[in-house]
Amino acid sequence: MHFSVIFLGYSIVRCVKGKYPAELLKAWDQFALNNRTENNRPDYFTADQHYVLLCMENGGVSLENFKLTSLEEAKSILQQMIFTLALLEKALKFEHRDLHVSNILVRGTKVDYLEYIIDGDRLTVPSAGLLCCMVDFTLSRLQIDDQVIYADLSSHSHIFSGSGEMQFYVYPLMRKIIGSWETFNPRTNVLWIAYLADFLAHAKYRNRKLPQAKKARLFAFKRRTKSWGACSAFVASSSFHSHTKREIVE
Repeated sequence: MHFSVIFLGYSIVRCVKGKYPAELLKAWDQFALNNRTENNRPDYFTADQHYVLLCMENGGVSLENFKLTSLEEAKSILQQMIFTLALLEKALKFEHRDLHVSNILVRGTKVDYLEYIIDGDRLTVPSAGLLCCMVDFTLSRLQIDDQVIYADLSSHSHIFSGSGEMQFYVYPLMRKIIGSWETFNPRTNVLWIAYLADFLAHAKYRNRKLPQAKKARLFAFKRRTKSWGACSAFVASSSFHSHTKREIVE
């Protein structure tokens, strides 16, 4: 039995056809004016183009643009992502494979503790007033019964030659440990958790960098992930249960 509270709800899923609407192009231009975008303006699609429309609940702000205020928030974000990945590894043999900070959404919540059930075990995470979810499963891998759904990243060579952003250091690391993109290798999820810890260590909190002592705690956590084979294996380990008494990020 598996359960989590941090998946976005869908209200409508539709397949439509046509040129990109002028109203949506205007919205895209406004977004590109106020934010950084790496995507091309979607005005080149023809009248024969098909689209999938997903009407979803508002998941909040990307972690990249979220204004952090405390180490407690950082710890909650890390734990929420670890528990979610652990659950999905168990339920679907899932790897996200693209879990950078633009693909993690953050919003406020009045719930003090978030509940997860993984392999029948009930686990809770202090929310620190935040609810996180992951989005964009374009590059992800999962398995439903005997059917494996995955993206062959060998045809996405551009992501292995990127530079500048921390995420571009993760893709080559994934490629090193994966023989075939079809196979299940949950160690890739751990690489993204290490990346997330690094991002949170370097982030600003109330427009200030973390004190060195607090930053060191996140770096120490990142080093510990080197011994993980999977998020689910860590959650099931005695090491995790000893850490829960002292918190994952000590």
